[in-house]
Amino acid sequence: MFAALPEPTIDRSAARVSLPPASPLRATSGREPLLKARALFRRRGRGALPLVLASVAVVGGLAFALFALGNWHAPPEDRDGIIVYCAAGVRPAVAPVAEAFEKELGTKVEIRSGSSGALEAQIRASVGLRPGDLYIPAAADPFVERNRLGSAVAAASGKTPFLKEVLPLARFRLVLAVTPGKEDRISEFADLADQDVAVLIANDEAAVGKKTKEVLTAAGVWDTIRGKARQLQTVTELAGAIKLGTNADAGFMWDATARQFGLTIVELPELAGEPSTISAAVLADAANPTGALRFARYLAAPDKGQASFRELHYETVAGDPWAEVPEVVLYSGSVNRPAIAETIVEFEAREGCRVIPTYDGCGALVATMRAGQKPDAYFACDISFMAMVEDEFDEKLDLSNTEMVILVRKGNPRNIRSLEDLAGDDMAVGLADEKLSALGRLTVNLLDEHGLREPVVKNRKASSPSAHYLVIQMAQSEKLDAAIVYRANCAEVREQLDIVAIDHPRANAKQPFAVHHEAQYPQLTQRLRDALTSEESRARFENSGFRWNLGANVE
Repeated sequence: MFAALPEPTIDRSAARVSLPPASPLRATSGREPLLKARALFRRRGRGALPLVLASVAVVGGLAFALFALGNWHAPPEDRDGIIVYCAAGVRPAVAPVAEAFEKELGTKVEIRSGSSGALEAQIRASVGLRPGDLYIPAAADPFVERNRLGSAVAAASGKTPFLKEVLPLARFRLVLAVTPGKEDRISEFADLADQDVAVLIANDEAAVGKKTKEVLTAAGVWDTIRGKARQLQTVTELAGAIKLGTNADAGFMWDATARQFGLTIVELPELAGEPSTISAAVLADAANPTGALRFARYLAAPDKGQASFRELHYETVAGDPWAEVPEVVLYSGSVNRPAIAETIVEFEAREGCRVIPTYDGCGALVATMRAGQKPDAYFACDISFMAMVEDEFDEKLDLSNTEMVILVRKGNPRNIRSLEDLAGDDMAVGLADEKLSALGRLTVNLLDEHGLREPVVKNRKASSPSAHYLVIQMAQSEKLDAAIVYRANCAEVREQLDIVAIDHPRANAKQPFAVHHEAQYPQLTQRLRDALTSEESRARFENSGFRWNLGANVE
């Protein structure tokens, strides 16, 4: 349960990971090989069973492996390829990228096209049946936002959301394109009311149609223009009609589409608003989520899919650089490990990436960062140790908190009731190192406030940069009478030891999470943050003895 684990040292300049000699202060839970085995089994199905059993047997034998799998059943048969629902207007940019992806990685991409609304209806009608993998509407708002898990818009709609991860791909604006010779006649919306101007608009099942209605309604001219306009199904049909000039003088479309067709654009003041965003959204119940996410990352990568969007006159976005198996370096206080280990394993399995966690005392982690190491993300034991490096990180989220407690022998034979009792004669106490550990610093601050630092430190018989090691000492030997640790450290020893609460408002640590300014894969790291802030993650934190704090930014 508390096997020693050497932690990796990340050297970004040399692009390598090296392992130091094993340290008793860095421990791993025996559950993590089990979690990786479960993830492997989910990805590969029945065929993975021998490999799963072999890997789990290393940490606990065949019987433990069978217990780990429990009442397993074969997952739905995996597909080698992915199904992408792509808006017709976006397909010209996506299709050549799909061909390159297939050639490079061998994963077949089947593209199904139509209007954004029609594709949305197809997916919704098949929710729960794994109808596909990726949805690329012509605009994220409203098609992604009203269907995304965790979205306030989706919650307000009362409909079941079916989208999970969202990756921005490109931006464009709504414009008015006209046939040659008509540009001098139109300078504002009011000019479109002229009966001599034949106007085209897209059906409101299409993203461009919805955007057109939204803008014209806000300008107070929707009813007038709709009454004289002819509607077409998609933006490509609309652009083609303007190009031919058959019963069409002007039409509302995306600027990228207009430029692809070589049309003349009239810059109207009413259309000078914010651009719309094209995003790739992975279905929550995708049959091949790893393939879908890999293709979405490929589309968003500056050195891959973004070139196609750029050639077709879209405004490109800052996607992550391409890597088939990207790596995220995470520094985390040791106390957080039980709450996040399972989420990390599931995230790796779904994303097809690798997360490299370094668990240690936060003082040691901060010292490593001050020496020049730059993790992609940092999950601190306490806000005081985030504050020391906060200039290197983006927005800090206060995920959780846990109380400081006194861990004592079963039955509490020394009758320890408060911090004062730790100053008694012949008391053997374990304390975290105040220079290397957030817990150690919080402990001495608390003892100073009670005037107890000197007598309690005098009784210190064990010191560690990690509260986890103090728990190991208490569980595996009789040398200590008590140790000050976090409640969250005690989840696995509740049957062996007792816990005495510390009645003080400052006997508490808050755990903030933040992404580094220079994260190698910032969007991927943000998705890791999303996974750690999900409802599934919340349950794991609470089961590990933490309180869920999400909702307030760290000050």
